[in-house]
Amino acid sequence: MIPTPASQPKMILKAALLSLIIVAVPVGLTASNFLGRAALWENAHWTLAAWGMAFLGYLGWRSASGEIRRIRGIMTLGGLAQLRGWANSVGHSMGARLYCLPRPV
Repeated sequence: MIPTPASQPKMILKAALLSLIIVAVPVGLTASNFLGRAALWENAHWTLAAWGMAFLGYLGWRSASGEIRRIRGIMTLGGLAQLRGWANSVGHSMGARLYCLPRPV
């Protein structure tokens, strides 16, 4: 079902609330240092927050038109670039062999 323009704000609000709930769980686990893994839960909540931002940015971009749509698209692409940088940083901190371009020899 393709949402109508009138239902777009409701859909964006529902997505924002869902993102907030999804991020709140690892935030609570970080605050309580659940299983002594505060760093893990902190990485999880930042990563989930970035994914939620990317999804909400996409919904906002799709619901706009004209100059506003272009600006929202640029902001969403910037957020996705931040998400990629965050994933690379988390991968390095967990010992993964992820490299930026150009790859070091």
